[in-house]
Amino acid sequence: MTVSIAIPFYNEEEAFQNMIDPLVDQLESAGISYELVLVDNGSWDKTGSLIDNAIAGNPKLKKVRIEKNEGYGWGIINGLKSSTGSHVGFICGDGQVTAEDVVKTVQFALNDERDLVKVRRVERKDGFLRVAVTRVYNWTVPYLFGLKTRDINGTPKIFSRKLYEQLDLQSKDWFVDAEIMIKSDHLKVDPYELPVTFNAREQGSSHVSVLKAILEFVKNVYHFKTCRHYKLWKKSKQSS
Repeated sequence: MTVSIAIPFYNEEEAFQNMIDPLVDQLESAGISYELVLVDNGSWDKTGSLIDNAIAGNPKLKKVRIEKNEGYGWGIINGLKSSTGSHVGFICGDGQVTAEDVVKTVQFALNDERDLVKVRRVERKDGFLRVAVTRVYNWTVPYLFGLKTRDINGTPKIFSRKLYEQLDLQSKDWFVDAEIMIKSDHLKVDPYELPVTFNAREQGSSHVSVLKAILEFVKNVYHFKTCRHYKLWKKSKQSS
């Protein structure tokens, strides 16, 4: 079995090397058959060149280039479309989850053949405001959609290919994580969550505006509950 992991990078020239090198080392040391899909998500700094250099030295790495950044979710969706593994998944490109914890998540997904394995950030070191907003988010989304998960946005998320193909992901922004958890719950998938520490950024800076994220959340919840795609998706799964 091979796992394909999509990693979106948006102007991450400072963080890129320190994120990729340990991850490759840990995957190789664990003897995992892997593919890393490195998504240049509309960057205008040196991120694209760093990806080019990385893939030139490792045939297990591939590049996807998105000319214009349309959101985190759009990078994920395009990266997953280019994935070829029996299991697929994604992780943020900021390196806040250690390579060791990424590999533990992958191993659990492959060895136990779960349809969905993800992390749960039990300790966070990314600042009071981000932690507070995330706690509200992790209470509100499960309440509105009847979910059991305690950490909607925890990544990596690793899926079986069968589940990935059933999800038909559409969210171009940060709501992609919520879309995954909502649809997986509808499909009666019980996600397994591994507890991890979520570290502070060591290089680069976050591209997430807290105010913008809150406004996007309100918009997305309304849109997702009323959108034609979700209604048709649920209908198609009920009839299949």
